[in-house]
Amino acid sequence: MASPEDAWEALFGRLAALRTSWPSRAWTYDRRLKCVTCVLTKADEARDMAAVAAVLPASWTASTLVDAPPEVREAVGACGGLRAGQSVSWGAETPSDGSDEAPAPAAFGLWWPWGDAVTISLRIGLRAVDQPEVRYTRLRDAFGIA
Repeated sequence: MASPEDAWEALFGRLAALRTSWPSRAWTYDRRLKCVTCVLTKADEARDMAAVAAVLPASWTASTLVDAPPEVREAVGACGGLRAGQSVSWGAETPSDGSDEAPAPAAFGLWWPWGDAVTISLRIGLRAVDQPEVRYTRLRDAFGIA
């Protein structure tokens, strides 16, 4: 079994790979939600969703979130929930097994289309953050945010 630090390293490696393969759009940091954020266009939605799915393979919509594991629902709830048309993508180094052990490091992506039918925000955040100063700095670094 991998150590928690190994799990974090693997997760940050996958996030850095996502950033490397991502089109040259600027990422910013949303301090309120503690997520990196990128604004996309509807025209690129299929390509961008496929890139996210390679790193965060599980996903749920507002109508299917009830079927998601508790840790996914908790992360979404902490960010204000999902509205119709929004979705969450999820990726963890090891799946939660329901035990009393510390939760596995995970990343989530919030896919939030805007009301203009053209623009989409993607926010990527972390779950089970054990060392906030270290983990959020690594998240920002993975996406080239100073």
